[in-house]
Amino acid sequence: MDIYNFALEFEKESEEYYMKMIKNCSIEPIKKILGFLAGEERRHFEIIQKLKQNNKIKLNKSSIIKDAKEVFESMKLDYDIRSTKEFEDLLTKSQELEKKSKYFYLEKAEEINDSDQKLILLTLSEEEEKHFNLLNSIRDFYLRPKQWVENAEFNHLNDY
Repeated sequence: MDIYNFALEFEKESEEYYMKMIKNCSIEPIKKILGFLAGEERRHFEIIQKLKQNNKIKLNKSSIIKDAKEVFESMKLDYDIRSTKEFEDLLTKSQELEKKSKYFYLEKAEEINDSDQKLILLTLSEEEEKHFNLLNSIRDFYLRPKQWVENAEFNHLNDY
């Protein structure tokens, strides 16, 4: 399988995971962020398709971090934080996919001679790392309050 077909499958799988996570999430702002991530994977899919066809691409910077930050800032503290094992597993799997994507794009960028395509793959790698970090923020949102409550008397977690 060539680099582009593998990347296309990978991006499609990631988008599908985010769509599955949306179905298992009960908090609307988090669903919105997961929708942003699914859209990013769809955008990556389209970029890879253009690369595969040897089309010139002007890669615009992603606004996902700014958009997600706005969602987090708009959230109120009155959300009922409940996480299911299935949702936690989906978060873990999605983080694994993002990490795998990041290193895949880094590796393939080293194998490509075309400087424009190399730059695009390196940019995609950076975006995948941002996605991983955003998923960490969602994980903290769900899990840290639970951990803090369980360990309130002996709280040893970092400050928020």
